[in-house]
Amino acid sequence: MLAGVRLQFAAHVARPRRYTPTRFLAAPGWKKTAKLRELGRYTRVAMAAGYQSFVAWRYLMARPRKVSVAIMIFVGVCLVTAGVLFYIARITHNMYVSMGAGAVVAVAEFMIVVGILRYFFSFFTTVSMAGCMVGAQAMVVVLSVMSGFETDLRSKILGMNAHIRVTKEKGDFADYREAAKEISALPDVVGTTPYVQSEVVIAANKNYSNVIIRGIDPKSVSRVTDLGKNAERPRALERLWPVADDGGILGPPADAGVIDESAEPIDFSGGVDAGPIPDARPMEDASRPTGPPSTGPPGPPPAKPPPGAKVDPADEPLSGGAIDTSMPPAFPRLEPDVARLDGILVGKELRKHINLYVGQQVEIVSPTGKITPEGVKPNVVAFRIAGTFYTGMYEYDLKFVYVDIHALQHLLGLGDIANGIEIRVKDPDKTGEAMNRIREVLGPGYRLQDWKEINRNLFSALKLEKMVMFLVLAIIILVASFSIIGNLIMVVVEKATEIALLKTLGSSDAQVRSLFIIQGFFIGLIGTTLGVLHGTLAAVSADAGGVPLSADVYYINKVPIHIEPSSVVAVFVAGIVISVVATIYPAYIASRLRPIDGMRYE
Repeated sequence: MLAGVRLQFAAHVARPRRYTPTRFLAAPGWKKTAKLRELGRYTRVAMAAGYQSFVAWRYLMARPRKVSVAIMIFVGVCLVTAGVLFYIARITHNMYVSMGAGAVVAVAEFMIVVGILRYFFSFFTTVSMAGCMVGAQAMVVVLSVMSGFETDLRSKILGMNAHIRVTKEKGDFADYREAAKEISALPDVVGTTPYVQSEVVIAANKNYSNVIIRGIDPKSVSRVTDLGKNAERPRALERLWPVADDGGILGPPADAGVIDESAEPIDFSGGVDAGPIPDARPMEDASRPTGPPSTGPPGPPPAKPPPGAKVDPADEPLSGGAIDTSMPPAFPRLEPDVARLDGILVGKELRKHINLYVGQQVEIVSPTGKITPEGVKPNVVAFRIAGTFYTGMYEYDLKFVYVDIHALQHLLGLGDIANGIEIRVKDPDKTGEAMNRIREVLGPGYRLQDWKEINRNLFSALKLEKMVMFLVLAIIILVASFSIIGNLIMVVVEKATEIALLKTLGSSDAQVRSLFIIQGFFIGLIGTTLGVLHGTLAAVSADAGGVPLSADVYYINKVPIHIEPSSVVAVFVAGIVISVVATIYPAYIASRLRPIDGMRYE
């Protein structure tokens, strides 16, 4: 209490500087009187607040203190069960049994905390604190998991897309090279690359599928996106150019792919993947062993390897997870007519969908073509599968294919025109500043979009989902607040005589209300603090140990977890606010109690 008086004196007498103790003594009498009255007022407030906090804390404590035998027995059973599960997991090497044992240990640890609370506090106070603890813990864990999924999705989107996209508002983007040089000179820009994009049909093995084809510059695309890192082989981007018969890189072509003028039009009225292509040409087999080219006529295709036989890694489908690029496997030897074709990079899911393999010849059908007496004849261009990529997103791996930008310009008949320029900056969260500098450099007539604007709907949906989940999980703390209400109402009924005595001694209604509000604040503070600590510890442990998932189903091998400090603070504040609000009704009842009613039967 004396410490509170000293603090009030330091805050209201010694501040500001002219009211130091020496100057206070030298001040006029009326100023001394005013300051002393102010000091007395704040001292009475401090003393009253300290007394009310003391009384509120005493009401929450257990008398006498004792250890709960039921909790001890429950904790012992949990520990024994966890030990048995860990032993079974060690013998069977079952990860899910080990996770179950960890969950049982977490339950035992939670009950130990509840037992400690029960030792110091009354039964109903412990129940209220435990409810707040469970609610806060659940909110922290769930919000961390949702933030982890959002962070994982954001990293994948930024890996396959640039931070900023520049396009022309009107007309063709013919001066994209000069614009890219001006943008690259800016300090915040890491790299730039031009692109061309369209929708085409890829056909192979009497199957076809609609895809989005992107023309890229293999030399500069790795400075803007992670396509090179996501490729199966390190030099897959270079193999978008024509290659030698033995798989060596020849370099950029003088001309793009050759349009097959003799190909018959293909009927796509049946829709995507409606059936086999009527005039699909047989593809060359690229799975034969490497060696010197044969001078004689080609023999029959090799027989299908028997079960258990060793298969060339180039012909095996990709598996989920990261791609090992430490030692690239040997590329299959190609026929000269296939080797000189432009390469195309396809995704893992598309490769499995229409049974593609590296070195295979495929057909790209563009809806834009020549006008003939029979109608518009689509362009059919032959390409060679140069490699595959895995991004971790099903839509990208199924619907996107990549070719050299010159090949796509030739296919679409664009000439030396690009659709736009993709840009990577140093900080993806500060794209607004970089876009302002780019506008100053390029001038009017250009449209700039950052990754936030392009994916606005997706991230807005994720943000809304997180907010809804926060409100739903807050109901757990809201349920715990009802136990706080019941607990305090019981205190009002049980301590009616003491409340009447306090009011008889001069306590006002506001002081009685503050006494019960302080009780709710203590319950919320202790319960929410323990819940936030347990939730953070659980999230960190789960992130370090890893909660496995099936990559074939969820496209990730473990649950991503990311703890956001803002979410943790929001949970902490929400828990305390709900607990304090729950005390308003019991505090109102206590303040309305008349002294004569409380002491009538005493």
